[in-house]
Amino acid sequence: MKTRLIVFFLTATQCFLVGCNLRNPPQRREPQDPFTTEPEPLPNTDRRNNDRNNDRNNDRNNDRNNDRNSDSDRDREGNFDRDRRDQERGSDRERDRERDREFDQDRGGERRYEKKHGVPGSDINRVHVTAHEMAFRMSRSSVSPGKVDFLVTNTSTVSHEMTVIKTDLPVNQLPVTNNGQLDQRKAGKLVGEINATELKTGATKLLSLDLTPGNYLIISNLPGQFQAGMITQFTVK
Repeated sequence: MKTRLIVFFLTATQCFLVGCNLRNPPQRREPQDPFTTEPEPLPNTDRRNNDRNNDRNNDRNNDRNNDRNSDSDRDREGNFDRDRRDQERGSDRERDRERDREFDQDRGGERRYEKKHGVPGSDINRVHVTAHEMAFRMSRSSVSPGKVDFLVTNTSTVSHEMTVIKTDLPVNQLPVTNNGQLDQRKAGKLVGEINATELKTGATKLLSLDLTPGNYLIISNLPGQFQAGMITQFTVK
């Protein structure tokens, strides 16, 4: 009897377990690889190309803007240079007009002198000399041998003298005294002169000389004037 009860309980227990397994089958677990990782998403090729194209376009635009700025700078510099050249040319023209006005004024004084004193001769052997502050200006740098008329006008604010010397020495070898005046006895032959009392401010004076071929100097040898540049040259040929 006990044996039958044991068999009955074992059979019932086995049936119960089988029924549970049928209702809840065990889940099968897949083996996992410990070294596997989730794959990274591939980069978007289209987006990368777009970024590269945008960078190129930005570089081109920057280059164009830099070129435009450089061109603008060059244009401004060119305009400044043109303006400066125009101003310089305007200054040169104004100096030329001023020189012409001074010459006309000088010639006016000479014409008044000629009308008053009846200067003989013609313009062929006449030289107009203007004494400025510290310089002589001659209408001609060479004349023909023979009689030459020097019509001298002092347009400066100080008195001058005019001395004509025949010399073979170059200007840089002329003998000078300790006080800065020309040593006329060593410089050459004195040909003629107009003294300071005759050539005061605004005065016009005629000096007629008979000249032979050679080189000549015109100087003002008053203190400080020769040293300041009151010297010029002319040739008789």
